[in-house]
Amino acid sequence: MRLLLTSALSVAALACPIRAQLPEVFEVVSVRPSGPNATLKSAADRSRFVATNHTLAMLIASSYPDLPLWRISGAPSWTTKERWDFVAKLPPGMPGDQEMLWRKTEQMLRTSLADEFKLQTHFEHREQPVYQLLVAKGGLKAKPSVAAEFSSRPTPTGMEIKHVTMAEFAELLYCPECTRQIADRVVVDRTGLTDYYDFSLNFAPSNLPADTANAQPSVYTAIQDQLGLKLEPSKGLVDFLVVDRAERPSQN
Repeated sequence: MRLLLTSALSVAALACPIRAQLPEVFEVVSVRPSGPNATLKSAADRSRFVATNHTLAMLIASSYPDLPLWRISGAPSWTTKERWDFVAKLPPGMPGDQEMLWRKTEQMLRTSLADEFKLQTHFEHREQPVYQLLVAKGGLKAKPSVAAEFSSRPTPTGMEIKHVTMAEFAELLYCPECTRQIADRVVVDRTGLTDYYDFSLNFAPSNLPADTANAQPSVYTAIQDQLGLKLEPSKGLVDFLVVDRAERPSQN
């Protein structure tokens, strides 16, 4: 009798809220070509997610918050040129905390891109030259953060960053699509530091000739002298998201 009761309970458990275990998805999605006067915008609240004037590549990067555009590979050329307005209604019960809301929205966006753009992808590791970001011999000079949230802005001689981890700083150091490149290869955080920091960095961009009237040190010298860090050449595995399939969506 106990065996039968246990079996019955197991069946009931399996038959119960299976729907609650499924991934959350947007309730309604609209994807349309952007108009000529569309502005670049990305926003989310508890009721909807909006991304206007976005390429598919930008939408993919939005669905993976740690994935810069240069690590998306194999996509057709139209995915980096054609612009779309993506508007989605969120299901009830979304979290009020903005960070948690974005994490849930990113998951739903990945599912929706597979539906709307027939997007199929996979990750692969590629070995390539990198820099390891390390603490220099004299020790860290960056100060603990007093800012409440992350911000980054260019200055006439470099950049000012607030509330940033060293892992996030390493990601910022390599930006091949930026006008003022900082480092000339991928940077991997190997400092072992997990706190948040505020600092300014004055340097000469790696892809532009030095301004003889107002010469700045190279980023490699500046990082060591100003922050107490160093960039050491190495090789490492870098994750790339490879696009296997993508189609323009049918307008809805």
